[in-house]
Amino acid sequence: MRRNRIKIIAHKVLQIIVETNLFLTTRVDIGISALKKYIKKITIFKLVIAPKIWTNLGGYYPLTR
Repeated sequence: MRRNRIKIIAHKVLQIIVETNLFLTTRVDIGISALKKYIKKITIFKLVIAPKIWTNLGGYYPLTR
C-alpha cells in the first residue's frame, strides 16, 4: 500500500516537471522567434528606412552598424 502511494506521488512529480519543462521550452521558442523578428525589423530599418530619412534631411547616410 505504502509503496504504491510513493509511486503515485513520484509519477505526479515527474509529470509536473515534464509539463513545466514543456511550458518553459515553448516560452523560450516563442521568445527566440520574437527576437529574430525584432532583429529583422531593426536591420530593415537600418538598411532601408533610415537612409531614406537621412537623405531626406539633406545628408548622406553612412552604412555603419
